[in-house]
Amino acid sequence: SEVLRLSQASIERVTEEINDFPNRLATVRRHALTERLLCQNPLFRELSPKARVDLIERFVGLHVQAEEEMIRQGTPSPGFFIILDGEVDIIRKDEDWEITIATLKSADVFGEIGLVSDSPAVAGVVTTTPGIILFLSRQEFDEAAASHPEVARFASDLASERLQDVTNTLTASDLA
Repeated sequence: SEVLRLSQASIERVTEEINDFPNRLATVRRHALTERLLCQNPLFRELSPKARVDLIERFVGLHVQAEEEMIRQGTPSPGFFIILDGEVDIIRKDEDWEITIATLKSADVFGEIGLVSDSPAVAGVVTTTPGIILFLSRQEFDEAAASHPEVARFASDLASERLQDVTNTLTASDLA
């Protein structure tokens, strides 16, 4: 309804005529979000149009609910994630404390640290709202990075930046 500016009453009338209209509307919205992502996200910006298509076709769409654990701290990252719609919290836990390092929103990515460092996740990732997240498995990421060095460079640069942010966030004064 946001895309077409339809009222709830209009959607209900059209749904009476076209049973799967809400699904079609959701598909249009996902396509609009994906197009925006391809144009604006730095991961795709340096790629040629053909490479963009190759990369985006490797992703799988996940419909998520609030409070779903996408990455568990201390375990290997299952892959690379892009938030198409919704929000997630990046949460760092220790025996005595828990801190939300960041809240990520549409077009943000996560999972890169574990992929490029091949080490356990330094923080957990939990959805805070329902949404759609694009997922690229570890194997698909490795293949995409081999085919498109820009992908590997993007993930590596972002991982370094985020590790520095985690270090800065987790100072003794912040935790006190």
